[in-house]
Amino acid sequence: MPRPIVIPGFRGMRPRRRGHDLDPGQARLARNCDLSRASLRPMAGLETIDVLEQPGELGSIALFEGKWLAWPGDVDVVASPYPSARRIMFTGDGYPRQTDADMAFSGAPESFPTQTLRLGIEEPPSPLSVQLLGAAGEEVARSTSYVYTYVNEWGQESAPSPPSAVLDVSDGQSVRLTGFAAPTLPGVSAASYRVYRLVTGAGGAADYQLVGEPDAGITQYDDAKTDDQLGEALVTEDWTRPPDALQGLLLAQNGICFGFAGRELFVSETGIPYAFPEAWILEADEDIVGIGYYGTTVVACTTGRPWIATGIEPAAMAFVPLSFEQACASKRSVVSVPGGVLYAGTDGLAFIGPEGGRILTQETYTSEQWQVLGPQDIIACVFEGAYMAFFAGTGTGIAVELATGDVRELRLPRTVHGLHHEPAEALYLLTFDGTDWRVERWKGGTAALEYRWHSHTDRQERAWNPTAAQVVGAQDSTTPVTFRLYGDGALRHEAAVPSSEPFRLPAGYAAREVEVELEGLAEVDAVRVAASVEELLHG
Repeated sequence: MPRPIVIPGFRGMRPRRRGHDLDPGQARLARNCDLSRASLRPMAGLETIDVLEQPGELGSIALFEGKWLAWPGDVDVVASPYPSARRIMFTGDGYPRQTDADMAFSGAPESFPTQTLRLGIEEPPSPLSVQLLGAAGEEVARSTSYVYTYVNEWGQESAPSPPSAVLDVSDGQSVRLTGFAAPTLPGVSAASYRVYRLVTGAGGAADYQLVGEPDAGITQYDDAKTDDQLGEALVTEDWTRPPDALQGLLLAQNGICFGFAGRELFVSETGIPYAFPEAWILEADEDIVGIGYYGTTVVACTTGRPWIATGIEPAAMAFVPLSFEQACASKRSVVSVPGGVLYAGTDGLAFIGPEGGRILTQETYTSEQWQVLGPQDIIACVFEGAYMAFFAGTGTGIAVELATGDVRELRLPRTVHGLHHEPAEALYLLTFDGTDWRVERWKGGTAALEYRWHSHTDRQERAWNPTAAQVVGAQDSTTPVTFRLYGDGALRHEAAVPSSEPFRLPAGYAAREVEVELEGLAEVDAVRVAASVEELLHG
């Protein structure tokens, strides 16, 4: 006597397994399915939030102060470490940049962000010229030299100029400084200069201390101050600006910014996101593709094995490779989560955590199946417990449940080119319909996306002919569920099921392997297939 087929709950796919090796409830296909309650429900559709006005093809979006910014390329945006400043920083749009609400929204919407500043300030290129004023006394009061820095409109300060010539200053003499030069790099402006003088203490230690902060544009500045009248010591001596090629900007929880270019990982001063001392550059032995972090650990995903940078102080970070040969396929696949970093590896979805690296989809995909998906095109985030991977330039994607490894297939009505994930669990997609570029909120629409769910293969010892089936759910005559029954791979029956009442199946065949497929918009709680109605109802 053949046993009835009972599917009391619905799960996602395990493509690595053959159909008859799947557990009841696991699927050969789970497309646009919401399985969060174990029932089968349609995935909520997309809600259009904004139609963007920026011209040309777009690749990245960010929400800032309630308005949408967009760029043509792959741009990484982070908030200022000082929330009250209402500023953002970003890489991927030429040289590293920063902006605030006033600058970003100073023009028409199609230009957002309209104005920016360079992230990091160039140092003055040449030393000041120095000239003694007044008659020399009998004794030298001090031997000193001078440097100056640029200060922009936000109070951010550059590294200093080369030091001036050393000169001996007698009591009663002052020093005239000339040779001030304005910044020349695009995106850099100086609101003022800070002038520092070398002071040697009683113990022989020497520091540059602040003489004054004249407005930018001056041609000369006179210093007649005594050492006791000087201000704070120079702290920006090693504050190198980030390179123009910096990518992947991120702000870790400890207030340190990181970015990369080629094989090099750049580390900022704590709380100073525009200063990346050259002495702190860390180098991997392969090109870095993307970076993520957890706690105080930064993971550099490379074209070979991943590297990790650990440490609390940016000046003393260790940078070592892991024994985990999983190259990163896509920069935009790298996602930081509590306790680890996820990325699209060579053989599947890779996870790096305190215990090293592993493939989360080891039991979900073979290496060959993973490569067929096209991991090099993944744009990803983690949303509602799933790794959401969209394949750039298409309307397809996958959702990998991190708790189980089950996967769902995503099919959207428009192509996806970028995303923005808000910490408060809101996910926005950058989509294109052939005419308009849109910002659309995930699961925000009122029109659901039709699901398609195909069961495991139920293999019996002997061939049989199922004669009754039941789809228990919320379907009705206006929203029926399409039921399909397959026997030994052939479609044996298809019907629109308008209720939870049992229904007859056709005779005339016998099959050892039976599969069920459901398609629709109504919620389904269970499916049963049996040799008779009585067995269906009473088991």
